Amino acid sequence: MDMYIRIKRDKTTYFIRCKASDKILDIKEKLQELVDKPAKDQRLILPGTGEVLDDSKTLADQKIDTDAVVALTLRKDDNEFEEVNIVRPSDFYQTRDAEGASCNSTVVTNERAGAEIVYGSEECFNHSIQLLEELGFPKGVLPLKDLVECGRVRETGFVWMKQKAPSEHYFEGTKTLVSYGIEVTAYVEKFKMKKMSGIKSKQLFVWVPIVEMSIDGFNGKKMYFKTPMGIGKSFHVTSFMSVEEKEKYEKLQLKDKEVEIKEN
Repeated sequence: MDMYIRIKRDKTTYFIRCKASDKILDIKEKLQELVDKPAKDQRLILPGTGEVLDDSKTLADQKIDTDAVVALTLRKDDNEFEEVNIVRPSDFYQTRDAEGASCNSTVVTNERAGAEIVYGSEECFNHSIQLLEELGFPKGVLPLKDLVECGRVRETGFVWMKQKAPSEHYFEGTKTLVSYGIEVTAYVEKFKMKKMSGIKSKQLFVWVPIVEMSIDGFNGKKMYFKTPMGIGKSFHVTSFMSVEEKEKYEKLQLKDKEVEIKEN
């Protein structure tokens, strides 16, 4: 039967899909690409007891069930292993009653299985900026505040970002007020975020959900936003750029014009 466990190290969590019959060594091999450390340089530990898990035993042998939390430590340069150091959000160790769990919560759990998660304001900010850069978006297009958790499932493209509280941002360049819920989710691919939730734009006196945003390719000049009805609007990409990005963009545009003048 398929299951998942949460592997935690410092402020990062890895959701690992597995089976009860998988050996601890199998889990370490799945982690290898994520942490860039071979299995021999990883140690998996039960946080509650401090027990070091045996590579040759299965998850079932060591009574590790789905949604279990396991701490990860890595071998240091001095050949010693790190001490266990994990962040524990208040809901992390809550017991889940399988019979009482709703269908929606099961869907959410499955949707996030296999995710890499980071916690904390600075770590989440860096994570969100890296994501936007990777997708080809300007850094200011998702001005979320006081982030506490960010997650990404690379296999499916599902991402989420959690704030301490809902927030609003007024984009001066588009004259638009946008609200952001406590959690913003989306499925991402290069130059696009789709199936978005948690974002609304105020149109006259009505808050309209934004379910998709995209940019027209590398060095694109337009960003496009769609509502659930398929109605879209586009704005110049500079409306969502940071000050630094805008300066670089303007310099590039100036150089392009100079080249064009010389060629003519």
